[in-house]
Formats: sequence, structure tokens, C-alpha cells
Amino acid sequence: MSVSNEPPVSQPEMLQTKGSGFDPLAIKSKGSVGGRIASNAGLLLGAKVIATLLGLATLLIATKSLTTAEFGTVVFLHAYMLFFAEVATFQSWQAMIRFGTDDLTEGNSARLARLLKFGYKLDLISVIFGFLLALLSFEIVVHIARMIPGDGITEGLPLRELQLYVSLYCIVILFRCTSTSIGIFRLFDKFKVLG
Repeated sequence: MSVSNEPPVSQPEMLQTKGSGFDPLAIKSKGSVGGRIASNAGLLLGAKVIATLLGLATLLIATKSLTTAEFGTVVFLHAYMLFFAEVATFQSWQAMIRFGTDDLTEGNSARLARLLKFGYKLDLISVIFGFLLALLSFEIVVHIARMIPGDGITEGLPLRELQLYVSLYCIVILFRCTSTSIGIFRLFDKFKVLG
């Protein structure tokens, strides 16, 4: 039995050591590909059904609790926010899967880390852009609403108050940068987290 004078291998060195038995990029999935696809599709479908039922319940509560004008304001705010959130969203999860798969099969963790960093930067820049675009565009909506005779979109609600609500509601856009994270979960076969 020989004693080595070499210092123990640290965790970061272990991650880069080939043949150490520890593969940080390994996808630990059990079962056949077809079985995993069916299981993951069922999980995501179930989550969508639950989300739809909860959305329907929320809609029913809102229609019973709010007046027609208040409900219209809530629908307008939500549609306005969703429009700018979708306009400014890049589907970076597709790049995570397309190029991340190559990095995983080659075991290139450095290149995968650069891809993830790029994806998160893209998500962050896009939500900030969408938020600012939503705020600035509402000035155009206010200008157009003032030109239209009658109450228009401001029935029962002053325009400046609606502008405040839009500014507050559009903060939700800043929390919708999930595209890269979705790509990571799909890449590593973690559909339970997505569901």
C-alpha cells in the first residue's frame, strides 16, 4: 500500500477530470425514449389542464366580483401586458436544446456554460426591452384615446389612473424571462419541474 503525497482533488478539478466516474453533464433518465416522451407529454398535458381550470376559476370569480367596466379594465391590462411580453420574448429554449445537446454529447461543459450565459443575457435584455416598450407605447395609446370622442377605453376610470395601473401591471413582464430555464430543464429531461 503506497501513500501519495499529492493533495486531494478538489471538486472543480473533479468536474473536468475525464474518466473520474463523475459526469456533471450526464442525463440520468430511466426507461426507453418512447416511454420518456409519453411520460413527459402526459405530465405537461396534465399541468396545462390544471392551469386552465385554475384560470377558468379565476375568471369566474372576477366576473362575479367586478363591474363590467372594472372587468374590462383588468382584461385590457392583462392583454396589453401579454402582447408586449410575447413580442419581446425570444425562444431561447430552442437554442438551448439544439446546441446544448451537442455540448452534452461532447462533454463540453465550458461551451454549455457559455450557451447558458448567452441565453440568460438574451432573456434579461428582452424582458427589459419589452417592459420599457410597453411603458412608452402606452403614451401613444393615451394620445389616441384623447383624440377619440366619448369615453372610449377610459369609461369609469381616469386616463392617468389607467396609466398607473398599466405601469404597475407591466412589471409582470420582468418576471417572464423563463425561456432559457425551460430549455435547461428540457435538455436535462427534468419535465417534472416544468409540469
